[in-house]
Amino acid sequence: MPTPTELASARHICNSILNSQLGATLAPQWWHQPNKHWDLQTPDQVWQTNPQTVINYLLGQLNADFS
Repeated sequence: MPTPTELASARHICNSILNSQLGATLAPQWWHQPNKHWDLQTPDQVWQTNPQTVINYLLGQLNADFS
């Protein structure tokens, strides 16, 4: 299990990814919006039980081909 410091660092990195993809206004909202990827759970709910799932999802979005 990651330490609280490691989780805080990971959350900061996730927020940086979100800011780059969604912008500073929408990024904080992303954490509290239902997400189809997790059967309409919010990313914050998923983070509470399995932060690595959220990290993997965001890293996968960085590699997605949107062309």
